[in-house]
Amino acid sequence: MENNIKSILGIVVPSVITNISTPIGNLIVTYFIARFGTGFVAGYSVISRLVPVCFSAIFALSGAIGPIIGQNFGADKFDRIKIF
Repeated sequence: MENNIKSILGIVVPSVITNISTPIGNLIVTYFIARFGTGFVAGYSVISRLVPVCFSAIFALSGAIGPIIGQNFGADKFDRIKIF
């Protein structure tokens, strides 16, 4: 087990940092917005909930493009992945 701890931590630490970066960022933004009053905090809360809904197609597209390009690239189907 001791031999693998470095390898395990090499995966765990970046994963944990990635997962807590958004809440920490929201905490910092909310802290600075709170100086303007509760109305601004409420507005920021509504906007932060609407962004994923409004941009869901773009977020889904960004997750789908990579595997599609990778699969066609791996199959040497370069005519399918020409951008211009």
